Amino acid sequence: MSILPQEAQWLNLEYLFNRLFVWLKQFFILIKKLTLSLTDVPFKIYFFIAALVFLAVIGVIFYKFARLKRKIKISSLINFKDEEKLSQSRFIKWEEIKNKIDSDNAEDRKEAIVMADSILDEIFSRMGFKGDGLGEKIKNVEPSDFESLQNVWDAYKVRARIAREGARFDISQKEAKDTLAKYEKGLKELKYL
Repeated sequence: MSILPQEAQWLNLEYLFNRLFVWLKQFFILIKKLTLSLTDVPFKIYFFIAALVFLAVIGVIFYKFARLKRKIKISSLINFKDEEKLSQSRFIKWEEIKNKIDSDNAEDRKEAIVMADSILDEIFSRMGFKGDGLGEKIKNVEPSDFESLQNVWDAYKVRARIAREGARFDISQKEAKDTLAKYEKGLKELKYL
């Protein structure tokens, strides 16, 4: 099927070239008029505008470098799987936490959540985040740097309730398992597990 109508058997390239030439000519005339109209403006204004543009570019570059530095910091996470001995001890510790979550005793479940929280707190400390406790450290993490941030934040809220309410806080086994799953997702992203 042809794009051209049936009666048209050829394409006039000369006409198309002429139209393109006319458009380019009008464009250059427009640029020339703009340039001539700007000659009435004092020369200092050009330097002022150029300085503003230069400062804006420098600001954007510094902002990008700061974000890049932060990304490098996050991406240079501690490689937890390098040392097999430590990896095995982490696995044993995590299994102990999972066993406590499965306990019928609410205090064991609370202890398991506190233990998982302390593991993440230690990891973020090693990564260089400052603050007292995990809550303050994850406030300094950008969501684009840590995909599981919201999960860890939700789990931290449960841990904060445990610390605040103590023995009065009764955590169900389902809620404890959900909280531990959120911590586990964060630990897997950080390559701890």
